[in-house]
Amino acid sequence: MSIQLPTSAEINYLKKFGVSAIYLAKLPTLPPLVLVGSATNVVASVQTVLSRRRDVYVGNKAVDISWCAWLPQDAAGRLVHALCGRHGGPLLKLSVKEAIVEVSALAARYDLRLAPHEATLARVAASVGKIAEKVDGANSSGAMAGFNAEFRRRRIAAQKSGARFMSYGMATARLKRALAGHAPGAAGVPHDLIAKVFGEE
Repeated sequence: MSIQLPTSAEINYLKKFGVSAIYLAKLPTLPPLVLVGSATNVVASVQTVLSRRRDVYVGNKAVDISWCAWLPQDAAGRLVHALCGRHGGPLLKLSVKEAIVEVSALAARYDLRLAPHEATLARVAASVGKIAEKVDGANSSGAMAGFNAEFRRRRIAAQKSGARFMSYGMATARLKRALAGHAPGAAGVPHDLIAKVFGEE
């Protein structure tokens, strides 16, 4: 059974801090193979890898993303590179259990700490929830007034020029991503965050 994977908001949060998963996906092939890779968006990575390999066909069968651990993006890439070097590519002729043992041993050799998947997602979900609460609270208290006024001003300017402009939902989603790496400050949305959401003029 596939493990729970991060939502799009959680993926954006993890990307903000340069965190990736090293993952193992059990393929419904004969004989069974395990795909190893590193990514923040694990599902997209698995789909991309499989679409590029003509020697692996899974059809409509489900791919079981069986295991993940989290670490800095460059470290995850190093581990995957080392495993691919040992096995001649990302397809491992191992069981998932054997692959986990090998990944863990390599991580120990490189002195890399593998953050457990469930604990990592729990912390990320809590942080993403706090950011959403902060934005919702700012809307209720009027602290988003400057942000909302800037959104309206830029949308009207785009309409007059015939240009397309992002939806309010997209703008607030960008704001939440920007808030992930921003230190708490005064009430309202700081100018530098507004610039990150809408771009400099």
